[in-house]
Amino acid sequence: MGITRPLAGAVRAAVLAYGGFSAGRRAPADEDLWLYFEADDEGWAARQVEVRGQDSRPVKAASLEEVLHLRDHDDLAAMFRCERRFGVLAEGPMDGWQDRTEAAEISAEEFERLWTEARRALGNSA
Repeated sequence: MGITRPLAGAVRAAVLAYGGFSAGRRAPADEDLWLYFEADDEGWAARQVEVRGQDSRPVKAASLEEVLHLRDHDDLAAMFRCERRFGVLAEGPMDGWQDRTEAAEISAEEFERLWTEARRALGNSA
């Protein structure tokens, strides 16, 4: 079923991103995926966007708040439909991302742009 943890605190403006590129070189094709996370105050993913590097196509735009709302105010079928359309949010704390050489922090504005584009693309894909 996925996420059972409640959303804790306000969402940090700091956002991180890492993908299948390092030092300007492309990683193997099976790793060519850019991951973007917005973390809450406890370091858990609040929203997540994944974009394929080869064609810049969004493949995930998942939101903890949305899934919890559907779980609490709708039925499981609605929650599962949302997860099929927008993907399943990563679970667990995002500790250690700063140590990854390919990780970088992006602005909240950049994350919002990516989020909006991914939701539009995935929302129209069904």
